[in-house]
Amino acid sequence: MTMTMSRSLALPLALTLAPLACGDDEVATSSPTATASESDGSTGTTGDMTTTGATTSTSGATEGSTDGTATATETTGAPTTSTSGPTTDTTTTTGDPTTTTDGTTTGEVDSDVCVHLGGLGGIDELNQGFLARVLVDQRINGYFLNSDVDAANLVSCLNDQIGDAVSCAGVTYGCKDMLSAHAGMGISTLDFDDLVEDYSLALDDHQAAHPDVTDTDKATILGALAAMSADIIEDPTNDQTIYQRVGRKPAIKAMVGLIGEVDTFIDTVAKDFEINGFFLASDFDRLNTCFTRQLGDLDGPIDYGLEVDPPAADVDPGVGLGDPCKAMQEGHAGLTDPNQGDSPITYIDFVALVSDLSSAMTAAGWSVSDHDAVIAAMEPLCVEIVADPNECPGNAQTILTKKTALALDIPDDTYDGTLGSMACVDLNVIDDGINFVWQVAEVKVAIEHGEVGDLVIKVRSPDGAITTLMSRPGFAEGADDGAGNGGDKSSMKKVFPVGFRDAGLVDAEMMGIGNVVCQDDGLCDYFPNPGSGPGTNLADFFGITSVGVWTVCFGDAEPGGMGYVDAVSLEIDKVKFDPN
Repeated sequence: MTMTMSRSLALPLALTLAPLACGDDEVATSSPTATASESDGSTGTTGDMTTTGATTSTSGATEGSTDGTATATETTGAPTTSTSGPTTDTTTTTGDPTTTTDGTTTGEVDSDVCVHLGGLGGIDELNQGFLARVLVDQRINGYFLNSDVDAANLVSCLNDQIGDAVSCAGVTYGCKDMLSAHAGMGISTLDFDDLVEDYSLALDDHQAAHPDVTDTDKATILGALAAMSADIIEDPTNDQTIYQRVGRKPAIKAMVGLIGEVDTFIDTVAKDFEINGFFLASDFDRLNTCFTRQLGDLDGPIDYGLEVDPPAADVDPGVGLGDPCKAMQEGHAGLTDPNQGDSPITYIDFVALVSDLSSAMTAAGWSVSDHDAVIAAMEPLCVEIVADPNECPGNAQTILTKKTALALDIPDDTYDGTLGSMACVDLNVIDDGINFVWQVAEVKVAIEHGEVGDLVIKVRSPDGAITTLMSRPGFAEGADDGAGNGGDKSSMKKVFPVGFRDAGLVDAEMMGIGNVVCQDDGLCDYFPNPGSGPGTNLADFFGITSVGVWTVCFGDAEPGGMGYVDAVSLEIDKVKFDPN
């Protein structure tokens, strides 16, 4: 579904999820990782840093460069992180002043906490472990499992932030400040607390691998995290969005459910004979993932259609970077229901699907307001899902355009088959966005005339198509040229109008068996008969644009009977999408 809200969410420790923050030449990582955004397009210690690849790590050794600067040496084999400009060495000897490649001493030394963590290399290891935890944490990984996030920037900024916070020598945090990085993201207290919990667990893991890390060190780092909460949390009561109110991604995933999970959406659909035939070939794990992400995209942090490779077997299964969830129209095109004679998706099917979703949300205990908001968000998707989008409400309408009190004379005995020999009335149809003719429902005319058998009535559409409604009733003319005499002698009165529609009750060729048409015989509803004239009936106009001038013309082919047109109306059933 394309109900996408803007989300370049930044979480604590510069976990900014805005993609490609380091410059236009960056490429989003293909792994399910997050991105650190920068306010000025740079990261690093003191100079500009460009990060590529999926991971970044540094070791304690340094390499001197030819220009007198130092670069962090990569030890993992991953793409490297380089610095430029007047920087100091990012790796120090425990407790000793930092020395640059030209032999000068900065006077800075790593703090005890930095040393205990293992220097910048150890901090990178800590943050990689933290990220691995976040990606499998269903409570908050919706912020990260989107293909527009970039792991390298996240880790780079996170390394700098922790390095700066624990006073590693020469490290200065240069990415976005927490307030501006998180503005408008609607991060809740629960989101923040869960992320801090993941970081705490990552610290425990790091302590196990680095015994010099003390509980006091961990408390120092977690205290720095806690101090950021005021700048990061925008939803302190966890209730400003549907996503937060219903319980975030875990609750949405549980409501969507799977076959056998009673009262969930997928299980309800599977038991619904009216529509379950459409799902016979479904990958239900993928269906759960994609619909969970679709609902999480309403006002939450998930970007539907930007799926990544799952970080674990039970996290967003069934999708991948090269196999994202499909757009609604693509995903439903050509589906048929073998239980219903291989019929395509209809509006009735769509209503059944939404009803099953309604039942699942109610069973899950979602509030009435959240339930109604989700249903309202589903309704516009009808046109992308059903085979004929014009079945959807709001995509069809009936219009009536008319003119009255015309007193338009019909020239006596001038008709020669052309519109130029007829008296014509123009009826304009405006462009209102629903502009394709489903059917010209009816043309109604009020005429005062002495002999109906003299008359020919034609309709021309805005694109020039012409059809004949009536051609000299009672006279079998050899050609549409006005020649010859004959036809019914009944008269017409303007106070007894007649209508022409394809489902009319009487053949127009039979008009006039009473003294006054419609008044004396009670026959006022006719279906077109073109005689020798052009066209077949009002179905000739199916599928054309309704916008523009429609013309209804009246001709008189014999002398004697005379008259005029008093009123003309044109009723059109229109649809939004071309029905052809």
